[in-house]
Amino acid sequence: MYLEKALEIREQSFKILRQMGIPKELLYSICLVPDDIKSIHDVAKDKNISSILEIGSFVGVSTMVLLTLFKNSNICCVDPSLSIASDAETYGATIHESTEYFFKALSNHFGFCDKITKIKAFFSKLPDNNTVAYHLPNNPNILKTPVVSTIQEGNRKFDLIFIDADHYANSVQSNLDLTTKLLNTNGIVVLHDVYGKWGEEVQKGIKAFIDKKQEYTFHIQGTVGVVSKKY
Repeated sequence: MYLEKALEIREQSFKILRQMGIPKELLYSICLVPDDIKSIHDVAKDKNISSILEIGSFVGVSTMVLLTLFKNSNICCVDPSLSIASDAETYGATIHESTEYFFKALSNHFGFCDKITKIKAFFSKLPDNNTVAYHLPNNPNILKTPVVSTIQEGNRKFDLIFIDADHYANSVQSNLDLTTKLLNTNGIVVLHDVYGKWGEEVQKGIKAFIDKKQEYTFHIQGTVGVVSKKY
């Protein structure tokens, strides 16, 4: 039931964002596809998910989907809220708004504002130099963006952590180093883009993490990667 609703929420989100000027090709290239949503559902369907941490929420499609898949959950989103101009230009569009503008539109539309805590920052480290160079022309203050080194609020822990941030291996490894410290017992980290354009880099970062932290295990389920502690 929640899976079907989550798939509907994705389609509704795409429709809203296209009406706001985001090219559909951009949405399809960056946001969750139906197989990703099914994979996340299958990974966590037997778990009691009440607290979610999302690293890299972009325009909010994945946030809306996660809150729909796990109806009784709240989510903390860490995202630098950059201008999407660089991404839009790739598809011949001119958009000056930041991701936060679109994120708020979706949150308000679906009535999820009270379930979301938003932190405007990078997570664990500044992004790879290649990522900085890509965004710098339209985000001149990118290197002044704060970096989250921990999540406060009383040593908060999470049942599910979803990572879809900087995809370079050094960032993936760094994000895993920090996120795994924030997992509840039996919690899981789910990673997007373990296949496709970024698959090699993402899996390289995961491997570097697992080689150092052998108390954790990694497997691919469907189209997503899953990191969890061995018990």
